[in-house]
Amino acid sequence: MPRIPVHIVCGREGTGNSHWIITHLRDTPAWLGLVSHRSDDATDNIVQLNAGCLCCTGAVVLQVMLVRTLRERSATRAWIEVSQLEHAQKLQRVLSSLPYSISLAVEPLTLLSPH
Repeated sequence: MPRIPVHIVCGREGTGNSHWIITHLRDTPAWLGLVSHRSDDATDNIVQLNAGCLCCTGAVVLQVMLVRTLRERSATRAWIEVSQLEHAQKLQRVLSSLPYSISLAVEPLTLLSPH
């Protein structure tokens, strides 16, 4: 079974991380987006995470939700929003290690900057 590519999108608060993921995934229903702010115009492939910091207090919630949601929705790719670079790097290390590395292929970080 091929590993599912996972992209971690990082940018400071207010950079538009959630909006970028929602817009990017709008026409690709087989892809999954995990964001901190889900807008009303988001499609069904966008899931809002309410677990606090995804690599600290929300780490277990994110990891369980990611694996469960990928399986339930048969997603072929995932995009995860993280607001701080240090946290994105930590999440990248966690998802690149066992047991996640068996089914996930963590891609290089996607960094967004304000216009």
